[in-house]
Amino acid sequence: MQIKFCIAPIDRSKMDIEVEQNEKENDEEQTINSSSGESSDSESDSTLPRTLTAPTKLDRHGFIVGHRLHDKVSSLPNPGYTTTIGKRRERKWLSMFVNWDSYIRRNPKQLRRRCRKGIPQAVRSLAWQHLCGAHKLHEQNPKLFDKLLESEEGSKWSNIIKRDIPRTFRHHTMFKEDKGLGAGQLYQVLLAFSAHVPTIGYNQALAPLAAVMLMHMPPDECFWVLVSVCRYYVPGYYGDKMEAMRLDGLIFERLLRKYLPYIYRHMKSYNIDPLMYIVEWFVCVFARCLPFQTVLRVWDVFFCEGVKVLFKVGLAILKLVFPSASSLSDKDDFQTTQILLDLPKDVTIDTILIPEVLKYNIEEREFQKFHQDVYRENPELSLSRYFSLNVKLDEQDEESD
Repeated sequence: MQIKFCIAPIDRSKMDIEVEQNEKENDEEQTINSSSGESSDSESDSTLPRTLTAPTKLDRHGFIVGHRLHDKVSSLPNPGYTTTIGKRRERKWLSMFVNWDSYIRRNPKQLRRRCRKGIPQAVRSLAWQHLCGAHKLHEQNPKLFDKLLESEEGSKWSNIIKRDIPRTFRHHTMFKEDKGLGAGQLYQVLLAFSAHVPTIGYNQALAPLAAVMLMHMPPDECFWVLVSVCRYYVPGYYGDKMEAMRLDGLIFERLLRKYLPYIYRHMKSYNIDPLMYIVEWFVCVFARCLPFQTVLRVWDVFFCEGVKVLFKVGLAILKLVFPSASSLSDKDDFQTTQILLDLPKDVTIDTILIPEVLKYNIEEREFQKFHQDVYRENPELSLSRYFSLNVKLDEQDEESD
């Protein structure tokens, strides 16, 4: 894996499960063992019953249909995506895994194109592990996860982790039971991580990250992906001082001034600091604020192209939410931040948001310069960051498969 070095919560309780509405969902949505539809969520839902009454309808990702971020539009089949196309893409990914290191050296642009199109669900787990290098860490340390579970290193975080797990994706079938299999696995991953990375220990933003990973892979593999993300992609996000997050807030403001100046002027006029909204977005890699299918598409690109993707997604969201200066003319500081912390459904569908994300070609030199400039002006902030690009890529879009 080529890793490139460089300088470098809101509790939402609005989610309702309405049985009568669920009964009327169209035939695209199926019952508990079905496979259609898509969705996502934020954190806890105190209104979700402990025991769900049957029949509970789930989308194809295992989320309960009917909660507030369920989006029937993105649940519909993509007319341009057939089973034949899907199987062909799966075979291409499987062939890449056979000679992974050689492939990414020889075909970095093709790898990026395939990630941007969306990784097939059947191979997403393997793809994420290969893109972030977790598969190699796992191979080098095959028994470490079990040893960490037996150690005492993470015990001081045990009660805090247990407290947060019931507030993590309660509307997903894997985590709906306090003492269910998913909750137990999530506890193991977070406990092992806290023992392995004592400089972080535990941070509540890690729970939704690990939960999304667990939806795709077993606990030991999830553990190593979480380690890789925190080590190579967003180091400094989860420490006590959150220095890297503060650094990225200043960088995001510079990007906003360059790419969306009318939004930048509005934010400055109301003294809206980017940290007022991007913390919720960035620390969980958008897992708590976008529909789940969109989250997966964002993560596909994030694992391939690194932390810069978070900034691109942030810019794309702002552009879609506030497409012109007139769209901000009647918004004060409270209204602006509330919209950004509870995003409109119509701009977060993956087929709308991802194309907008890919319009932003932020060159690596520019990104490095912003890091250097911000650090020079704020020397108290840590600069030990990675860009975490697994492959060296141009910023030219190519459409061939």
